Amino acid sequence: MKPVIKTVSRALVGIATLAVTAYVFAENPSYASMLSTVSLPHLAIVVFFSTLIHIGNAFLLKRVLDPFEIDLSIRRALAITVAGRVGNLISPLRAGDALKAVYLKKKANLPYTHFLSILIATYVLSFLVVAVIGLVVLSASPNIPGPPGLLAAFAISAAACLLLLRAKPPLPFEIVEKVWSGWEMIRENRVLPSLIAILAFNLASSTLAMMAAFASFGASVGLMQALMLAVVNSYSRLITLTPGNLGAKELALSYTLALFGGSLEEGMAASVVVRVAELLSLAALFAFSLASDAEKDGDITGQTSGDEAGKE
Repeated sequence: MKPVIKTVSRALVGIATLAVTAYVFAENPSYASMLSTVSLPHLAIVVFFSTLIHIGNAFLLKRVLDPFEIDLSIRRALAITVAGRVGNLISPLRAGDALKAVYLKKKANLPYTHFLSILIATYVLSFLVVAVIGLVVLSASPNIPGPPGLLAAFAISAAACLLLLRAKPPLPFEIVEKVWSGWEMIRENRVLPSLIAILAFNLASSTLAMMAAFASFGASVGLMQALMLAVVNSYSRLITLTPGNLGAKELALSYTLALFGGSLEEGMAASVVVRVAELLSLAALFAFSLASDAEKDGDITGQTSGDEAGKE
């Protein structure tokens, strides 16, 4: 599919999902009234956990670069993470990831093939974590039936990810070989446990954010239901159909909650609260990144150059 056609098709998907969302709110005025009663303290809690997730992603980026001998400062990692997320929110083609690739190539001479390796590692490990957690939740909670085939889907996803962690497929093209070599550097550098721990931390933060989002308008959701919603939210961020999955993520979370026996209108309202909280979190972190002067000289490690150090 040509880039222009892909952009137009994804934009149409975004418009369609937003139209459905608008129709749902128009047909159910109680949704809007529910959002009007959102508790600001609870919203602040959702913003807090959303911020923790972005900080976790910054540590993830910093850690995954270690095998390539790039010692990224945490402030710069946070700035790159926030800029990348903003880029993904405004573009259906994940422009934020392209922005990160170009930046790391320019500042740290990281080959694009190795950046693709980083993306593969992040996706594989993210799918593995959410699939395993999904399996545990559905197996341990018979009161959360879930849609048919979901348990099998989680099992297949987990098995496929574990296979990629262990096996090397036949690689017919040189560029694929280069990408795989970067993936092997990550896999063999013993950073996988810390990456998985960070992803699990982000999933826990997302779960608590979900619970606070429901509480913000007087509703409640159980821990296991919130955890399953966090799993679905993680999947929706990995598989992007629209800019920032705008509209699509809201519908996915709402109908997932309905399948698990919850209220469709509560699911829609909570997903909107989570969306607003993420935007507020990104705005605050973006302002912090702009205000930070820790890296005036362009050193991505956040350390001043030798000349500047001598002047101090």
